[in-house]
Amino acid sequence: MMVPNAGEDVHHLARSALSFFKISHFPSPKTDIMHLLDLVHSCQHPSHLGIKKHEEFKAKEAAAAVVQASTSVVVAAAKPNSQRSWKFIRSATELEGAGISFFGDHIEKMKDQNQGIEVMFDIMFTKDTKVLKIPTLQVSEWTESLFRNYMAYEQFFPRGKPTYFVDYVVFMDNLISTGKDVQLLCESGVIDNWLGDDEAVALMFNKLQDSIYMMSEDFYYADIFGRVNEHRQRKWNKWKAALKKNDFNTPWSLISFLAALVLLLLTLLQTIFSVLSYVKQ
Repeated sequence: MMVPNAGEDVHHLARSALSFFKISHFPSPKTDIMHLLDLVHSCQHPSHLGIKKHEEFKAKEAAAAVVQASTSVVVAAAKPNSQRSWKFIRSATELEGAGISFFGDHIEKMKDQNQGIEVMFDIMFTKDTKVLKIPTLQVSEWTESLFRNYMAYEQFFPRGKPTYFVDYVVFMDNLISTGKDVQLLCESGVIDNWLGDDEAVALMFNKLQDSIYMMSEDFYYADIFGRVNEHRQRKWNKWKAALKKNDFNTPWSLISFLAALVLLLLTLLQTIFSVLSYVKQ
């Protein structure tokens, strides 16, 4: 229900409602609150830095599309709104097999320095560190119903308006296929599983993904999807990860390898000296 010019009483009521949902940030004195879900949803968005990076990515992709169009080269993946540029990433266990690791940190430690906004949506990945940094998500018996309400609200947004919760669920559903993926994310601090059952968390995200019938063309994690896939598709990264996991998974494995390498070098040197000695004779 719209409450125009309701003054400080509405602000007090809004702050009380937000405190119930443990949301401390109230972005502006909002008096055009349509309903409680609208109020709570309006306070859930990425940090200013996260939004800025996303806008820079879109501008870069748009510029690349213009250049390609001017040279009559049509590549769908270069279009900023093309789903083909971000469509899938592999599950967490598969990405780990390609040398990508995961790091979670509690939201309380990851604040926007300007506004104190919670940054659940601010996921980062750099090819240098090969780490997907994802703010810790606490999964409890209330998580699914909260996400469903936010997502249902976003399904009726006008074209072009960001759908951060839908995009977040798509991201997490890509990472989570089975309980093994949840286990890995729990061990990495990405998920704080209050349900206790890893398979239940996996099923929850799979069901949430199934409830999405319309996605925004402006996918918030398109840049991260592209960089993760670029890293994973390089065979050398897979070989390094497999070598580290299978052969160097303990300190003794590394010591054994170095000892074998030294022995091989000594044998090679001995052979060379023997050949040289034979030649001189």
